[in-house]
Amino acid sequence: MVSFLEGALIFLALWGAIYLAWRTNKKLFESKGIQIYPFVLIWRKSARDSWFPRLSKGRGYRLFETVSVGLAVLAMILGIYLIVYTVLELTILRPTVAAVRLEPIIPGVTVSLSQVPYLLLALVLSVSLHELMHALSSTSQGVKVRRGGLIVIALFPGAFVEPDQEGFSSSSTLSKLKVISTGIALNLILAGISLGLLTTAVSAFSHGALIVGIVPGSPAQAAGLRGGEAIISINGTPISQPSQLSSFTAKDAPLNVTLTNGKALTSIILTPQNGKIGVYVTNFFTPPLTSSLIYFLDWLFIINFSLSAFNGAPLIITDGGKLLTEMLRPIGGENVAYAVQMLLLFTFILALGLSL
Repeated sequence: MVSFLEGALIFLALWGAIYLAWRTNKKLFESKGIQIYPFVLIWRKSARDSWFPRLSKGRGYRLFETVSVGLAVLAMILGIYLIVYTVLELTILRPTVAAVRLEPIIPGVTVSLSQVPYLLLALVLSVSLHELMHALSSTSQGVKVRRGGLIVIALFPGAFVEPDQEGFSSSSTLSKLKVISTGIALNLILAGISLGLLTTAVSAFSHGALIVGIVPGSPAQAAGLRGGEAIISINGTPISQPSQLSSFTAKDAPLNVTLTNGKALTSIILTPQNGKIGVYVTNFFTPPLTSSLIYFLDWLFIINFSLSAFNGAPLIITDGGKLLTEMLRPIGGENVAYAVQMLLLFTFILALGLSL
């Protein structure tokens, strides 16, 4: 992967060229419904007034909307907890330990480029379904959808819908909460589903312990083990999960280890020291199609968990911020909601800064 500085320079050069093109051909871009700001590209177009009314006005979807309000509040609490806990971990509880961190997703810098296709597929799917829920709930609650479009923020694409603001503002508080909440709730549900599928797939399709690192001076290094090889059996017993290794290494007795590099099998003898052979391992998947499924499910969980928690958190620019404002508006608490959002936004920025 490229260094953080190299990635940042490429990123800035790309957005600089895009923004320069916008400034020099502004009328042309606007005629196509395109607006460009620093690190943000938006394409808008008129959208249908109502979305799948037979579905959105059905009893099942109406029940989902009601449940969504509770799930969105749960996501809000989760987001607040993660932000505050991260700051406390990195400043008071364990400031010298690499504990919980908020790591930005930067392709080629914090994420391997080989993972980018899975990341983008999971992101586009998750964001599109999130916005579809807003459109369906707008129709369900009698609010017209005026516009929709695509948006690119920094490196990440997404979609959006814009309900008619006058219709939304005149709706009841419960209707507003439902329109706001369904997107957050769907991401939370998708996070749970993808985590369950991921856990099942890893258990079903793992066929060994893939070595991703070697401890210097360890028995593994002395025996010639290398990263990229996979341990598939020890003393003739098949290994399907990395967790199985500890039961063999605990006795510090010689082990007959069978490995594969994907093409050929090799066997070596090594003796653990203090219950360890000195390898960092993860699950080994074969064939490649299986690993692709695992990577996609992994990113589907990460993206949806992040969207539900941090979009659910009451920040100035999030659905969680809108949710808190509409919850407090009937009791005249808009100013309190805005104050909470500003404070939490500052805390979130602090958490990101401490995590770098």
